Amino acid sequence: MTSGLLPALIVFGIFAVLGALIRKRRRGSSGWNRAKSTRRGGAPYLDLSDHGDQLKAVEAAILKPKKPVNSEASRVLIQLEEITRQRPARRYRIFAEMSLGAFVATEGPRDRKEIGYLAWRAISAKRLDFLIIDGRGYPAVAIEYHGTGHHQEGGQAAARDAVKRRALEKAGIELVEIQASYDTHQSRLMVEHALDRYERRADGTSALCAAT
Repeated sequence: MTSGLLPALIVFGIFAVLGALIRKRRRGSSGWNRAKSTRRGGAPYLDLSDHGDQLKAVEAAILKPKKPVNSEASRVLIQLEEITRQRPARRYRIFAEMSLGAFVATEGPRDRKEIGYLAWRAISAKRLDFLIIDGRGYPAVAIEYHGTGHHQEGGQAAARDAVKRRALEKAGIELVEIQASYDTHQSRLMVEHALDRYERRADGTSALCAAT
């Protein structure tokens, strides 16, 4: 009796351990859309792919308005407004803190369409400080302001910047990177020259379309 019971108990124990490991792995797996609450006080596990849990997180937190643009970058915004006001015929507008996924379309090859989705996932969380759009609503010039604390982030900031640069380059959108050390005159010229180049390209495209 005992000799027959022992193997059964061993098998049962193995399955119990395997089941516990699987459950633990599932709870600990974040995937692309899952996140575990780290709030102090033993907050419950939240699955942020679930809209109900998203609402729970919002209800539990303290929310209040804040400036979308910090004090350093605000000076750049004011300068951009002055530059675009001097070109009223172009009807330029400025957007701040734009997700790259909002104005860069991504597509994959015909036989690998999932590549386009993966590229969108790679850029959608990346934000651009300022985007100037033209009167038709198309991106004209992208502007990044690297404030005094930007380079203190080390490799993470450099890696994010590399993704942004390549995405904008492939999309054909010129990127102007303004450093905190640049004076007003220098940064203004950079933006104005970028707009000049965009306008020449846009005018050339319009002339070509009219000719055909």
